[in-house]
Amino acid sequence: MKSTLKYTLIPIIIVITIIIGTFVFYNRLKSSRPKYGPDYKLDTEFSLEALKTISQDSHEFGSTNQLSVKNYIIESISPFSKGTVEQTFTTRVPVAEALDTHRFVTGYNIFAKSKLKHKKNCTILIGSHYDTKKLPKGKCLGANDSGSSSVLLMDYLRYLDSISNSDINPECSLSFVWFDGEEAVLFGWNEWKNYPDTYQDNTYGSRYFAAHLESCTGKYSRYCLPEEISSTREEIVAFILFDMVGSYNLRLSRDLNSDLGLQDIFASIWNSKNQTKIYKGSYVDIEDDHIPFVKKRIKSIDIIDLNNLDHWHNDQDNIEYVSIQDLSRVAESGMEFILRLASKPQILYSK
Repeated sequence: MKSTLKYTLIPIIIVITIIIGTFVFYNRLKSSRPKYGPDYKLDTEFSLEALKTISQDSHEFGSTNQLSVKNYIIESISPFSKGTVEQTFTTRVPVAEALDTHRFVTGYNIFAKSKLKHKKNCTILIGSHYDTKKLPKGKCLGANDSGSSSVLLMDYLRYLDSISNSDINPECSLSFVWFDGEEAVLFGWNEWKNYPDTYQDNTYGSRYFAAHLESCTGKYSRYCLPEEISSTREEIVAFILFDMVGSYNLRLSRDLNSDLGLQDIFASIWNSKNQTKIYKGSYVDIEDDHIPFVKKRIKSIDIIDLNNLDHWHNDQDNIEYVSIQDLSRVAESGMEFILRLASKPQILYSK
């Protein structure tokens, strides 16, 4: 009897040992991961209040409501940033009712920098758009597209203002931009291609911003922020775009146009924090505000969910369908991502 019991217990002891060993190894692995500042948590009260304000009505490119949202974002981030800049641009847009004509619209990109001091003349540029889609009928409030990413950037600046250089001492600065006019004026994203005399009808603000970057001597992208935006003309190391990151059951899309190195770094951070794979499904060819930067060969990534589209570009894109929990998961991984890049920009360029 004793002998039988002994041999029966051996497999149980082995299994328990493996479980304990795995648990200890995982916790050591977690603790050994380099920390980039204090643990960040999305301020849900701040973010929900901002999201409610931004998405209380539609605010299309060139509309009076968009001016109000622009002013609200600037007012909200000003206490947390080292100055804000409005980059004003005027562009022609097609007229849906008469495609052989056009009208002119004035847009406003919003730019802000974190107050954190940095060692070198370089920056990580983080972006979102903040306009909503114009519908043929009804209103698109844009709580997810573009509200979720807009408030994420706002909360990033809030958090960065709460820490100091004793917490983190980055090589590069952190710069933030909210683009106007990402959405097409015509209903379809590529509808403009059906009309020979119509020009590109989307990403107005990001195309203007990228077109006004200045060539500079450096070891990263060799494109610097223009003097009208930043007097120090910092070289852009990478461009990080957030878009549509507030859906329930978030499933981020892996973009063919995004830099593989950036995707791998973000995926490793996400996977370690969430114990689940970030990307599901095959690659998708995504056209978004990162494309003007990709065309300049600036390393860029689009962090976006194009899998949950039930409420996209319709009158159901409201705060009811935004998951603060899922937004928080993206925000937390994203913060470690941008701080890691700012602290070690060379990881993107080492061979």
